[in-house]
Amino acid sequence: RPQISVALAELAQEPAAQSSIIAFASRQPLWRQSVVSELLRSKADPALIFALLGGADGRTGSTLVGQSGLVATLVARGRYDQAYLAWVAALPASALTSIGYVYDDHFRQLPGALPFNWTLANSPDASVDFVKGGGLEISYFGEKPAHLLDQLWVLPPGRYRFIATAHSLGSSESSKIGWTLFCGDDQTRLLGMAEVPVASKPVSRGFAFAVTADCPAQRLSLDGTPAEISGAAEMQIRTVRIVNLDSPG
Repeated sequence: RPQISVALAELAQEPAAQSSIIAFASRQPLWRQSVVSELLRSKADPALIFALLGGADGRTGSTLVGQSGLVATLVARGRYDQAYLAWVAALPASALTSIGYVYDDHFRQLPGALPFNWTLANSPDASVDFVKGGGLEISYFGEKPAHLLDQLWVLPPGRYRFIATAHSLGSSESSKIGWTLFCGDDQTRLLGMAEVPVASKPVSRGFAFAVTADCPAQRLSLDGTPAEISGAAEMQIRTVRIVNLDSPG
């Protein structure tokens, strides 16, 4: 069977045979997954892989998109728009109404694969957990720098404002937790940053930023930074949202 999968993958890359292979794959889910796996291994054109997966109907097609590794492959190649489309295709219908500039902006553990959903980075230096009913509870121990959370966006060019609402659960004034926004994975291209305020009641804070045409994806990151005198910080992030300043309505 592996040799047949290789042969079918090679045939799928021939323009004259593509439509026939896509039609065959739509009727044979097991063969479709084998062919897609071979195409991913051979670094074939992502558009072809997406076409093969898109040939499936209903939930089966969405599941295959989610399990195939296509989203991660496209992101790694910088094909962010195609990666986002593949990610949306894998979402259940119930989650489609939640798609916006920020996905799962109230931290309700909505379904959806990484990196367009929240990546929680638990470590010996910090714990990050969803709160029942919505929200995110963070305990940062303040001894070492710690990455806490991130999500990848594909905002079109324009001017925006990032706003996060949070409150303290008993934070030290020394250790800091802050948001940063980068252009994709290029940490030299900082688009904006803001500290999470230490306040007992929910406080909103953020920053304005601009996305240019040469920045096709943006990565939001939440990180903890220790001070000279270490101290733990505990807080709850309530919501995160983006306002389009070019069309605020």
